[in-house]
Amino acid sequence: MIHLYDEIQDQRDNPTPLEKIVGLRDSESNSDQSVPSAYDWPSVNAIKTEADRLARYICQSIEYLYRIDHGILGLQSTTYSQSVLRKFFRETKGYERELAWILQVKGMQGPGHRVGVELMTFQDAEVVD
Repeated sequence: MIHLYDEIQDQRDNPTPLEKIVGLRDSESNSDQSVPSAYDWPSVNAIKTEADRLARYICQSIEYLYRIDHGILGLQSTTYSQSVLRKFFRETKGYERELAWILQVKGMQGPGHRVGVELMTFQDAEVVD
């Protein structure tokens, strides 16, 4: 990431400090401050809200990629996403319905969707004997 940042910044006349880009420090403020203040970090509630939003987007993308017109590549491209969602839904309270959905996604039915296709999966910590 830093290498890519350096390449992009070399092409610009007025480079932006990396710390400002990643939000570690405001370059216009006191530049000797090396650790962000508590006000610079997002709240736990904001992180949970963002995680919920992203999980729902990933679920929508899985539904989309399970359509027949995406072929087997669409199905296979969801393998890692499904493992991430299973882990997130298992470890986060209040997502029992979503966990049941992701565990049964291969049985999803509807016009234009594939049904019953067994995919290679990543082993979950909960499933390991």
